[in-house]
Amino acid sequence: VPATYISSLELTNFRSDDAGNFVCYAENIHGVASVTLHVQVEELTVYNTSVCCQKQNVSQECRHTCSVDVDIQAALGKPECVKDLDKLMFCATDGRDHRKCCKSRGVPKSCLKWCVGRPVFSAPMCVLIAANDIVSCFEEGKAVIPGPPENLRVAQLSPRVIQVKWDPPLQNPQFVEWYRVIWKREGSDSRTTNQTTKAVLQVTDLTPGITYQLFVKAGNHYGVSDKTKPVKFTASDDSTFLKHSDAAADIAVKVVSSVVAVAFVILLTAGGVYVLKRNKRQTSTGVSFENPTFLKDSISLQNTIPPTTEAGVDKIGELGDGQLDSSESQVNNTRAISNLYEEPKHI
Repeated sequence: VPATYISSLELTNFRSDDAGNFVCYAENIHGVASVTLHVQVEELTVYNTSVCCQKQNVSQECRHTCSVDVDIQAALGKPECVKDLDKLMFCATDGRDHRKCCKSRGVPKSCLKWCVGRPVFSAPMCVLIAANDIVSCFEEGKAVIPGPPENLRVAQLSPRVIQVKWDPPLQNPQFVEWYRVIWKREGSDSRTTNQTTKAVLQVTDLTPGITYQLFVKAGNHYGVSDKTKPVKFTASDDSTFLKHSDAAADIAVKVVSSVVAVAFVILLTAGGVYVLKRNKRQTSTGVSFENPTFLKDSISLQNTIPPTTEAGVDKIGELGDGQLDSSESQVNNTRAISNLYEEPKHI
């Protein structure tokens, strides 16, 4: 007769250095079987839910259940706290959706709203038939389910396309396996969903002039976070978007033109200063010496200009014997007598 045997092993005082692979090995007369389980130790994160309970206006006689984490078991033991159970359950979820775990534990559909922090129709009934299982899912989920994404923002890329960006969740960001982006027309129950592994997504095929609501969730195979606070946006039509785009382009052109004009003025100023300094050096007349005390009176000396070459033809040419052409004349040139410090300079 087939039979099923369930065995369990409880490890106490488990530490981080105990993490690793554990092998379960079974053998009987019919054969052997084994399975390997990898165990990883994560640091326990404690969340202070007292602020949440204060915002939810939990009564003073039940406020002690929110000192560090929500102690649902303590609240269940006090009849005066039954009226606050919806609020306590909301804080106990800590921004996560635990319905997957609750369903696996057989929590009735009428009580599943507590698993995501929403009010139920009959709190006393859910306390009796599902409270313990719901609390167990809360404890399991806090260690592995990510919280909601942060800083959700929307930017329009073109008349029918927007880009959605967000930051990783504060709770368990290392366990995020995917993000789920959900949007719908304002006032409509029809939703569109897209899933991505990155913290950015482009939403296309929007209708210009229509207002949309959009929110994001983070999740993994253990469960999903609560949704972010929805953002509203209106898709701009072609003319409006192009008008804004043209305005931005005009501003950019004006900025670039201003920069070019300033650079041109600077170059002109620098060039003008350079030319003035150069002309000032070159426009001085007469004889110039570095030491004026050696300037002598000019003496007229006869200086025969040597034959010059023009276009590769010697000007001595026709008369030969080194004599000058009758058309050429001797020129008297005035020059300064050389001194000990520099060579003569022709004027």
